[in-house]
Amino acid sequence: MDKFLKSLEVDKLNSEKILDFLPYPFIVAEKRQKVHQNVFLNKKFIEEIGYTREEIPTIEEWFHLAYPNPAYRREIADEWASGEAIAKKLEETS
Repeated sequence: MDKFLKSLEVDKLNSEKILDFLPYPFIVAEKRQKVHQNVFLNKKFIEEIGYTREEIPTIEEWFHLAYPNPAYRREIADEWASGEAIAKKLEETS
């Protein structure tokens, strides 16, 4: 099954359609020059949260709006970075 999933290629348009179908808010970010650029927000994110990609072009800017308390924002950012590191290690081993 894993080989089958790896062999699938889904273009950007179909990916966005799938993500827009999800019943919960979702952000897709891509790391570019050490900055996490938000490349896609699904419709549910815009409907429920109210921000567009133009208003929150980076994860860092999203964190400032979503977590105004600096100490709590740092805690959330650290958890997010830890999860990202784990995902990267899993990707490297597969």
